[in-house]
Amino acid sequence: MSQRSFLGVSKFSGLTAALLVVSTGCSDSGGDGSGGAGGTAGAGGAATGSTYPRDAEIGMHQLQALATHNSYHVEKEGNVIPQWMYTYEPLEVQLEQYGVRSFELDTNYSNGLVDVFHVPGIDNESTCSPFTDCLQVIKTWSDDNPGHQPIFIHLEPKDDEFDPTGTPFDTYVDAVDAKILEVWPRERIITPDDVQGDAATLREAVTTNGWPTLGEARNKILFYLDEGGPFRDAYSNTGDSVAGRIIFPDFGTDHALSAVTVINGPESTEIPTAVQAGFIVRTRADGLGGEDAATRRPMALSSGAQILTTDYPVTWGGIEAFSIPEGAPSRCNPLNAPADCTSADIEAL
Repeated sequence: MSQRSFLGVSKFSGLTAALLVVSTGCSDSGGDGSGGAGGTAGAGGAATGSTYPRDAEIGMHQLQALATHNSYHVEKEGNVIPQWMYTYEPLEVQLEQYGVRSFELDTNYSNGLVDVFHVPGIDNESTCSPFTDCLQVIKTWSDDNPGHQPIFIHLEPKDDEFDPTGTPFDTYVDAVDAKILEVWPRERIITPDDVQGDAATLREAVTTNGWPTLGEARNKILFYLDEGGPFRDAYSNTGDSVAGRIIFPDFGTDHALSAVTVINGPESTEIPTAVQAGFIVRTRADGLGGEDAATRRPMALSSGAQILTTDYPVTWGGIEAFSIPEGAPSRCNPLNAPADCTSADIEAL
């Protein structure tokens, strides 16, 4: 089987006639970057160059965004496992050229470092590592593109899965939050505290008050956890609280801390129920090999899940690239967005 390489292929085009140039330098931009209802201020208070008059009306949960699976992945030299024969473009290229607005980062911890790769030793190449480097790539793009919709980061701790003798999860949950805050200022992160507000629980907040508006969420990032074991339990004080935390844990839809959940099968009837109740859902629009793309993709799009993950941001091996229909780069959610919402209301960079 030949390598599935995404290098050097460009497919995304938004409403603008040309793509912006991504700076490779680091930025010290600060400020809340929310832009307000008019969307006139961005990272560091810079003008966005575009206005979004419906920013106070549309919520950040009323969109559908393109995501990539194992977004950092680079095929390791000598690999013989077909499912690992793929290499993605760097994260900033996915943001700029493909319209990706959600990334999956697999974290591994050792000796005080949080790294990003798939499997220790045998599938450990990445376009960015350590974790803070990946975050800086995304933040640099964010600083250079004020006015963008919120970016979603899917975090999947891998340590116990492949190395049960490795560092216990409960010893480094604080380190993950600390690493995030090294790169992203707290005011540009959408946290559980921000969403819960004065509600009694996080679940009550999303099912009654809803999520921040797009105006409040522009130029910001949201982290959620894809792990239901020792890391989640340590991170949430055994499910009691995420007060002061950065990441949304996945407790499904029936727990006091429920807000963001992963339901990988797009055919699941739980997805539209969860979305209509107020939750944010990630599902997979296709899988490695792509044989299921023709059936899974329409189901994912109609499900209402806000984060649609693909293994094919570009066409490869006879499998057509997946993109958000009429997205610029995202589109209005078919289940919960206002009827007259347009893709340009979400983002038109």
